[in-house]
Amino acid sequence: MKLIGIDIGGTYTRVRVADSDSTKVADARLPTSGWLAPAGLRDSEGAGILLSHARALGADQHAALTVGAHGCDSEAQIQAFRAALEVHHLGPLLVLNDALLVGPAAGYTDAVGIIAGTGSIVVGRTPDGKHLTAGGYGWMIGDPGSAPGIARESMRAVQREHDTGKRPGLLARRLMEHFAASTVDDLSLVFTHSATMHRWAEAAPVIFTAASDGSHLARRVIGTAADELATSVGDVLGRQARADAIVAAGGVVTAQPLLQSELGRALTDQGIDLPFVVLHDEPVAGAIALARTLI
Repeated sequence: MKLIGIDIGGTYTRVRVADSDSTKVADARLPTSGWLAPAGLRDSEGAGILLSHARALGADQHAALTVGAHGCDSEAQIQAFRAALEVHHLGPLLVLNDALLVGPAAGYTDAVGIIAGTGSIVVGRTPDGKHLTAGGYGWMIGDPGSAPGIARESMRAVQREHDTGKRPGLLARRLMEHFAASTVDDLSLVFTHSATMHRWAEAAPVIFTAASDGSHLARRVIGTAADELATSVGDVLGRQARADAIVAAGGVVTAQPLLQSELGRALTDQGIDLPFVVLHDEPVAGAIALARTLI
């Protein structure tokens, strides 16, 4: 029997097809916007387009399928997406939040997953399989540690610094340059008027570079984001999540050693002494590992 693993992120979707012994693997990477319908994950037409990419890699309707999806944050959302997939798929099927792929991808059975990339969320499962989530809530108001979230909080920090009468510091100057603004007031206007998830996210590397170049303000923003993620881990553990490790993944945390080290520090500060691992493999490997358990 073939195995299908799918990891749906906010920006890209990764599809992997493997034999049951994983000796032969085929992969595809595609923009999530290329198949996701305006109605979202519950749309069966979009689900059919998604599964057509697995068919193109050699799978069929009877393969064991696991899908981890950004946006599956509740049982209702999971069941709606499952129903959309079942219109096109006849084999065994598991649907879960994409953060729950990172533990199996790292070789852990019951990890609490942290995703920090285009968005952020912390996810775990209870002993009876119930999904638990903390944080997230979207790039405009939540998602600490995500690329747009770090940009948003950096802007707030720069504005607070500006209100004290200080001259623009390193972080402010770098953001002004990035957004082609001549003053902090202009920067605020440009940032607000350009408010899209991807436009804000593009500023995140600028902030990490500023931190590396000595900006204490940028480091504080990143440290606070790590504190918020660690608090969310504590919230999930406090709701009786099973956990043999804390595994982090996502484009920001895997690419930024400073956020990794700050997360480790924040988890220790919270008294969380489980192993902390940053996943450098593709999370879709966790989807394949979980698909294998469905056979």
